[in-house]
Amino acid sequence: MWVTSKPDLYLILGVKKSATDEEIRRAFRKKAIEFHPDRNSGALAEAKYRQITEAYEVLSDSEKRKKYDREREAPPAPPPNYPVADVSVEVEIEAKDNLFGGEKPVTVSRPRQCPDCHGAGTHWSFCNLCSGAGCMACNGTGNKSCARCWGKGQDRELCVIRVLVPIGTSMHGRQKLVAIGDLWGLKGPFYIYANVKPRVDKPGMILR
Repeated sequence: MWVTSKPDLYLILGVKKSATDEEIRRAFRKKAIEFHPDRNSGALAEAKYRQITEAYEVLSDSEKRKKYDREREAPPAPPPNYPVADVSVEVEIEAKDNLFGGEKPVTVSRPRQCPDCHGAGTHWSFCNLCSGAGCMACNGTGNKSCARCWGKGQDRELCVIRVLVPIGTSMHGRQKLVAIGDLWGLKGPFYIYANVKPRVDKPGMILR
């Protein structure tokens, strides 16, 4: 699914495309009062108020409105032919990301051979507990277990990418989004499948 980056400004203000300047002005005043930060608290109301204000700034200006109408009615460009990453990630988004778009850093991990023990799970030195005789702590090998991978021979390799959240992205479900970064040799932009869910603020959490 490809999501357009242009929001419907008429829908935001609750007016028809043929609305007069006075109808647009009245609709803006009504919604501005309803969602004004002085009357509402929370990030959603603040984001909604900013969205309403930005919509009014365009639709109340005749030249900006004509330009917006032309661009909105133009056929959408086909999605870029980016490669698809063979991993899935989880992305938490907020209401303001749905309204204005955003960019989310995401940490991706994959298993790899432990670089310290080269996959052996042990080192050549004798186990400190059994001095080479073999015990539970060293899994009977007699050698010292690798502290990095806890004797498993594997750990996880981490990298951070940036997932782009277009305007209008659904706050639930599996979606195909564009990411930027270097994903173990796959250099962005590239598509990545993301399990999108709304961010839930925990009790006592301080938002900045």
